[in-house]
Amino acid sequence: MVSSINDLNGHTVAVLMGSIYEIEVQRLYPEIKLLTFNTWAEMVAAVNKGNAEYTMSDNIYLPTEELNKLGIEECFNSNELFVDVCLGFSYSNTALRDSFNVFMQGLKESGVNDSLIRHWTTGDNINAPMAEIPLPSTGQPLIVGVNNGSFPMEFFRDGKWVGYEIELIERFAAHINRPVEYHIYDFSAIITSLVSGKTDIIACFLGYTEERAKQVAFSESYIKGNFQVCRALSVDNRSQASFWKGLTHGFHNNFIVENRWKVILSGLWVTIYVTLLSLLFGSILGCVLCWMRMSRRKWLASIAKVYIEIFRDLPILVILMLMFYVVFASSNIAPEGVAVVSFSMAMAAFAAEIFRSGISGVDRGQTEAGLAMGFSKVQTLFYFVIPQAFQRILPVFRGEAVSLLKNTSIVGYIAIIDLTKAGDMIRSRTFDAFLPLIVVSIIYFILSWLMGKAISSFETTKRK
Repeated sequence: MVSSINDLNGHTVAVLMGSIYEIEVQRLYPEIKLLTFNTWAEMVAAVNKGNAEYTMSDNIYLPTEELNKLGIEECFNSNELFVDVCLGFSYSNTALRDSFNVFMQGLKESGVNDSLIRHWTTGDNINAPMAEIPLPSTGQPLIVGVNNGSFPMEFFRDGKWVGYEIELIERFAAHINRPVEYHIYDFSAIITSLVSGKTDIIACFLGYTEERAKQVAFSESYIKGNFQVCRALSVDNRSQASFWKGLTHGFHNNFIVENRWKVILSGLWVTIYVTLLSLLFGSILGCVLCWMRMSRRKWLASIAKVYIEIFRDLPILVILMLMFYVVFASSNIAPEGVAVVSFSMAMAAFAAEIFRSGISGVDRGQTEAGLAMGFSKVQTLFYFVIPQAFQRILPVFRGEAVSLLKNTSIVGYIAIIDLTKAGDMIRSRTFDAFLPLIVVSIIYFILSWLMGKAISSFETTKRK
């Protein structure tokens, strides 16, 4: 068994993307083969499936029996990559950081901080009670960026955020009489959220490094970080259960306990909301672009052509990130609004070309016949051309609409709790890498199937 970081040379190790372990191991121990993941649950799954031999992460302070339930065991923990753990603040608001430092110093001197550390890192810390801290309901909120489950620093339980760092932040918020609002980011994006002004504070078991300090105004350290290396349990040590018993227990643990099904339901609504609005506005804008693209005015056609080329060739994730972190960085528009704008603009580019190809496919003789019968150009378009183009457009449009629905699964990158992110939140709480994904996949399949059927029904109606 490995007992130090040097023993990992030549082995495959799963680490969190953007973490200090990814950065420092690459620099100091290049012979270790790293695989990067977005969540600790994914790292555990990689070890259990044999894709990686070990996990290396912040010490999550889970009791041995809880680790064993996940199919892993601790090899060792160490401070070889010793770090000071801090909150992150923006350099544009160092006054808030200074205020927290004064508050933190008081907690240390009174012994409250030591008590909080023991409370959240020892014993049954999974069920450790969160202090009831009264916060104001009005006023400018502290926007706090949190990682998707950095246990026991911050994790989602019983419909709210709890943990050591959460309690620190809420005590501080009560001290300065401000409400708190939490936004979820992957670890690799959380510093970007701070630099772009989307968050006031980031809390994610963030270790101090000189490189990070160029962008992050670190608070005073409140806990010393060490790391933990785990491996998969041997087959002999794994508890055996029948397939159906394991499935039933997994479903109950993932969705019934703490009413976690409500998180899925809430995420489902967000997915439907973003999809339908983006489809509506994207189609309307697509009609406008189609008209411009087919216009005899060359400048209108050129503008539409450039727009279509840009938004068809850029990945939708890049568009989404640019809109959130650059275009709307200084605005107060909700992340859901940014998502609708981004997907609408991308959808419009594809819809415009779908509409144009459908209209162009109608024989020119149909237009001439309409005009010969005394109809105006507009009447000919709506009575002759569009009904025939509609039949050509609908199958392709249906596929694009379903693709739009599936593409909304990336909105979690900008702190939106959609269906996919809801599944991630449950995985971060239960450390089950598979069942939440399977349920989310089934729901996406049903939604895609229903959307396809709904659009196809228009095609059948028109043919009748």
